[in-house]
Amino acid sequence: MTTRSQISISAQQGQSTLSAPQKKFNTLVQKIAAQRQQLASWQEASVLFQQRYARELEPLQAQMDDASAELAHFLDRAYPQKGLSKTDRKHLANIICDLAQTLMEGERLDAMKALYNRYGETDFDADEKAMNEAMRAMIGESLGIELPDELDMNSPEAMMRMLNEKVEAEQAERERQQDHIADEKAKHRSQHRKKSAREVKQEAAEKDASQSLREVFRKLASALHPDRETDPEEKLRKTALMQRVNQAYANKNLLDMLQLQIEAEQIDPERINNLSAERLRHYNQVLSDQSRELQQELRDTEAHFKMRFGMSPYERITPANMMGLLREQVQLLAQDIHQMKSQLQHLEDLKTLKLWIKSQVRRSEEFDDGFDPFEGMDWMDGGRR
Repeated sequence: MTTRSQISISAQQGQSTLSAPQKKFNTLVQKIAAQRQQLASWQEASVLFQQRYARELEPLQAQMDDASAELAHFLDRAYPQKGLSKTDRKHLANIICDLAQTLMEGERLDAMKALYNRYGETDFDADEKAMNEAMRAMIGESLGIELPDELDMNSPEAMMRMLNEKVEAEQAERERQQDHIADEKAKHRSQHRKKSAREVKQEAAEKDASQSLREVFRKLASALHPDRETDPEEKLRKTALMQRVNQAYANKNLLDMLQLQIEAEQIDPERINNLSAERLRHYNQVLSDQSRELQQELRDTEAHFKMRFGMSPYERITPANMMGLLREQVQLLAQDIHQMKSQLQHLEDLKTLKLWIKSQVRRSEEFDDGFDPFEGMDWMDGGRR
């Protein structure tokens, strides 16, 4: 079977160099092949990443949650002990609330909610409802859409899915209205002036490109129609090929259709070298569209991967570096767990506990990022900076 890599144009005898359309054809074929390989790499690497993520990182995340819950309960027991000032207890209550809020799920839900309500002096459910309503209103106002009451504001995936659907629907409606306005303007203009030469040329090129695609499809459909085949084995082969033809035509995938012509022995690979410049220009337009769609699919694949695994949208992720990033996450999380357990042992000492509380308050003020129980350990050396 001929492979896609064999679809290319070579200089013929007496031809010193390829023409511009021929060079563009080869460049687009190579670019599409590279984009397909990238998508295949993403699919393969994503499966392996998911397996390793579940095997190595998720258990560590569970251990970290266990250690954090142990810290929350320890601080709860430490709260009433003598030696802590009123200010110490105020800060400790805030730390406990922050910890409880991050751990409020699954089997810990009721226990963490109780801690939050005890030290927050408010009701978590009421606070969460008010926060969700405020967030819903803020996001809805910023996007110019009304978010449904049933939307789970605690689920990033559900929220992103709904927001994407809303935004896409709104965008589609705006585009429909814009298209309608543009059509009306075009009709109005057409009544008063002729189309420019550039507009006429562009429309003709698009029409010819579409016609070229249809011509390839008709030739393939005529040659591969399984109902016209009497041999059972050949009928099965043509049925399979015809399914690929239909899919390629539906996706406007000219490269696959040319490949299928070769497989169906409708054309010899050498005949591609003799395509006319006009036909090549038509083919090149279809291939350019195909390449743009593949590039968008690559961007969408990367964005979905980042969202699924909670990665920054600004971080550069590739199939080649994703495993290295996962290894770093695993190492850092293992260090955090070790640090958290060591921290618990030191906090048994009242003086160390008071220094630790001050260090957490200081970090919260400096970074304004809330509570991070394993960020640094300078409280262990007497609070020196």
